[in-house]
Amino acid sequence: MEKQKDYSDAIAMTAFTLMGIGVVMVYSSKAGWDSQFTSYRLLLYAFAVLIVFLFSIVPYQWFSIPERGEIKGRIQEADELGSSKFLAFVRGVLRCAALPLFMLATLSLLILIFAGFGKSVNNSMRWIVLGPIKFQPSEMAKYCVIFFLCWFAVKHNHVLQRCSIIKPKNSLDSPYNGPRGLKFFALLFMAFIVPAVYILLVIVNDFGTGAFMCLIAALILFIGGLPLWMLAGGVTAGIPLLSVFVWLRPYRVKRILAFLNDNGQYKDINYQQNQSLAAIYNGGIFGEGLGRGICKRGAVPEAETDFIFSVIGEELGLLGALLVIALFVTLLILGLKTAKQCREPFGKLLAFTISAAFAIQAFMNILVVLKLLPNKGIPLPFISAGGTSLFISCMGIGILMNIARQSSKSLEENY
Repeated sequence: MEKQKDYSDAIAMTAFTLMGIGVVMVYSSKAGWDSQFTSYRLLLYAFAVLIVFLFSIVPYQWFSIPERGEIKGRIQEADELGSSKFLAFVRGVLRCAALPLFMLATLSLLILIFAGFGKSVNNSMRWIVLGPIKFQPSEMAKYCVIFFLCWFAVKHNHVLQRCSIIKPKNSLDSPYNGPRGLKFFALLFMAFIVPAVYILLVIVNDFGTGAFMCLIAALILFIGGLPLWMLAGGVTAGIPLLSVFVWLRPYRVKRILAFLNDNGQYKDINYQQNQSLAAIYNGGIFGEGLGRGICKRGAVPEAETDFIFSVIGEELGLLGALLVIALFVTLLILGLKTAKQCREPFGKLLAFTISAAFAIQAFMNILVVLKLLPNKGIPLPFISAGGTSLFISCMGIGILMNIARQSSKSLEENY
């Protein structure tokens, strides 16, 4: 059988190009040479490349959950063949990483809330600090939710027919034929998981990541076959809960009011976004030149993190900003092509969701910088400074590459 296209190299090159832009722009945003910071960033990016390589060779099926009795069957098979039953057990456990990772992410959020290891920055308790190591559990939590919901949607529904973009010809996907009670239980379980994690994220004041995670979860459930009326009902039921969380924190109310009325009494709240717009305006079409931006010098607080796109717009101009947007669109297209040619339902849904997550996160970050959304504290994937975000994004790229490689093989050679 003729082999299909392998998009893994193109995916890697696109991600590495974005990371290269990130190296240059984060250094430029620091407005001067800082040998300690530069060495630290280069070490982070070297480790990020290693993460891409490692996860690109790990079968993506390991981020699912095995069928009932699969681990026991592997142990029995090893016993019959005279091989190590312990190694067979380890292989079986490794193939069910979705549930342990989800539990680890949830435990990390609980530790952040109750154990006192957290560090508060800008009214948000988002980081676990252990000596020189800082870790942001919310970044891991959103990917764990992706793994878990993708497996759950495929396991209990199997309907990947809604989106023609990822539906290949002669698809092997089949509609759900199991007991209705099991399907209903699955929907209830998924409806519980997302709000539970969302509440934990809101407690640590990571409202932006919580909103992003809910959006991705809704996308998974929609593509996974959830009826529109159920999805609409869930969104409607969540609006009162969302309103409560907003009103519990006065600064969130002020941020929304400032977004709606820039000339009002909350005008100062939009300072960061106003300055980012000024930086982009100064850049014009061709930019001020690399390292020549002036708005980053304290005018845009923490420009190297969530507002790195304003530095790109000022120093590289409209052309540089469009290049970054084009790279994210390219990554999305490559991910959709990978999902379309993948014949296995879990891999198909996972590839679609990961590629869509990159695009949605980048889109939300750029809209915040352009003052088209309230400030949410969402980093620009691969480019913003921040080790946890970079590592988790590289993990997603590695998994996407593995799906692309497996999907490029003939059906007889598939995992």
